[in-house]
Amino acid sequence: MSKICPDCQHYVIGSINPFGADTPRSCALGHNDELNKWWADNGHKHRGDEHTEMECFEKTEFARLSDKLLDSLDKLATALK
Repeated sequence: MSKICPDCQHYVIGSINPFGADTPRSCALGHNDELNKWWADNGHKHRGDEHTEMECFEKTEFARLSDKLLDSLDKLATALK
């Protein structure tokens, strides 16, 4: 799996507030300029596409488990062939 911002444990999801100011997405490490550039360059891409990787990326536990699950499914599909 690519090292994409939404799968990073430092990624802070933004929100839209209909009653006040929106909260923009951000980086818990303070790398907001890099985060915004990453989104400008990669935000339009799909999960399977090649993305620019961030050096500060650290996988969330969910991303780790997803990788293990996908690897297991690949092995199972290969064994069933």
